[in-house]
Amino acid sequence: MLLAVVVAVVVGSATLAPRAGAGVSVASDGTRVTVAGYRAGGENHEEWTSWTPSGRTVRCRELIDETNGIIDGEGVVAGLTWPPLDPSRRALWRYWLDCRYADGTAVELGSSGLGYVYADEVVDYDAAVRTLAESYLAETLAPFVAVGSSPPSGLVGIEQWFWVEGIVADPVEQLHDVLGRRVVLHLEPAEVRWSFGDGTGATFGPQGLGVVGAAGPVTHRYRWRSTAAGTTASYRLEAEVTLAVRYTLDDSDWFEVTPPLVATAERGLVVREAQAVGHG
Repeated sequence: MLLAVVVAVVVGSATLAPRAGAGVSVASDGTRVTVAGYRAGGENHEEWTSWTPSGRTVRCRELIDETNGIIDGEGVVAGLTWPPLDPSRRALWRYWLDCRYADGTAVELGSSGLGYVYADEVVDYDAAVRTLAESYLAETLAPFVAVGSSPPSGLVGIEQWFWVEGIVADPVEQLHDVLGRRVVLHLEPAEVRWSFGDGTGATFGPQGLGVVGAAGPVTHRYRWRSTAAGTTASYRLEAEVTLAVRYTLDDSDWFEVTPPLVATAERGLVVREAQAVGHG
């Protein structure tokens, strides 16, 4: 069953460690500004950090050049000239910084306040969260997902009930630590697609999971028997459950991971035909 749980997991730095943008050294007092990027909700985002070993507070305002996500040449903006691009890497955006001390005095950045965020520097949180969701699906859900039916075998013309075992409509939420950031992972059944094996099927919302032991919304009447003379052939019954995946980063708005995950369960169903025999 899909139950609400809280799990703390640290994603290994060997495969998901962030590669921050080149450190930008500013001013002679050792002030340092780092610009990095991350991917969430299918889009690239920028973030920056700044600190001063000398103890002076510095506030930086990051100005991002709008280039529709791709930079294919160098340029000059507001009289500032960027350093040469690395031709072996793909730049997603370029930035320049306006940094000031607490009293409003500007920090002299010079050319060190200009730079690029390259694609290989972006931390892909979408991919990290998807990996966590796939692990949950494979290790916790998949072993218990199955198709149930009542009655266990079918009869032509008789209404059959179906449901999915191992998943319920209630969402699951997990708390993870991903590269030092608080991630709340949310998984919830969004759609259930049924294939009854006789060329027919139906698609439902979460209610398509059915109800064990009761007349749920998933019913079907078979028109033809699955067995032929001398065989034990059966229809291939399949339920495909789509699980929507979304998450937050440090209490941000929700980011959606696409495409969603899919859990599939199938079984064979023998459908027989009964005939009335009269005795005179």
